[in-house]
Amino acid sequence: TLNAFKETERTLSKKLHGFECDFRQLDLTNETSWVIFHDNTMSRFNNKAQTIDPSKEITQYNRVDYIPSLEDFRSWLSTIETTIIINIEIKHGSALGVKYLIDNLTSLKKDNIEFIFSSFDSNVMDLLQSSNVNLGYLIDNDQDVDLLLKKQTTNTKTKFIAMSYEKREFISRLVNLKQHYGVYFSSYDEYVSKLNEIEDNNLFDYIFVET
Repeated sequence: TLNAFKETERTLSKKLHGFECDFRQLDLTNETSWVIFHDNTMSRFNNKAQTIDPSKEITQYNRVDYIPSLEDFRSWLSTIETTIIINIEIKHGSALGVKYLIDNLTSLKKDNIEFIFSSFDSNVMDLLQSSNVNLGYLIDNDQDVDLLLKKQTTNTKTKFIAMSYEKREFISRLVNLKQHYGVYFSSYDEYVSKLNEIEDNNLFDYIFVET
C-alpha cells in the first residue's frame, strides 16, 4: 500500500535501499488497468475467493487501507526526492499492458528513482528483455536456472539474479554469468535467524526481506 511505501521512504538508510512491489493487470484487454496487489484474489482479507476489487477497503494489522492503482503510485512517486531503488515485479500482464506500465513509470524521468523490473512469468520476462529497462531475474527451480544459462545473460541492464535463501546453491551454477546475485526471505524472523550465516557469506549482493 502507499502507506507502506511512505514508511519505507521515511526509514531509508545505508542498510535499506528501497522496496519491491507487485503489479498485476486486472483486465488484459485494458492496458491501463494496473494495480499493486500480490495475490490472485482477495481471500487473504475476507476468507472468500473474490476477484480483486480496488474499490474495496482492506484491513490488516488493525489498519484500513486500499489497493493502489498505477495512477496512485505514479502520483506519489512524483513527490519524493529521496534516492531509492524500486523493484517492479510484474505478476500478470499483456504485451500492450507491460509496455504501458513501463512507459508510464519511466516517463517520470526522476534521477533519484531507479526502477528494476522483474517477473516469475517467462512471457513477461521476454517482454521486459526487449525493452530498455533494468532487469531482475527471479529463479525458482532448476528449469529457471537452465533457461538462464541457455540465454547466457550478460546484459548490462541485468541488476540482479535472485532466489530464495533456501535455494542459494543455484548461485554456484550461475556464477560464471558474472552478475549480482540476491536472496530473499519469506519473513523478517527468518532473515534475523540467518544473520550470522549471511554475514559469513559473500556470494550475494542483494537481500530481499518480506515484512
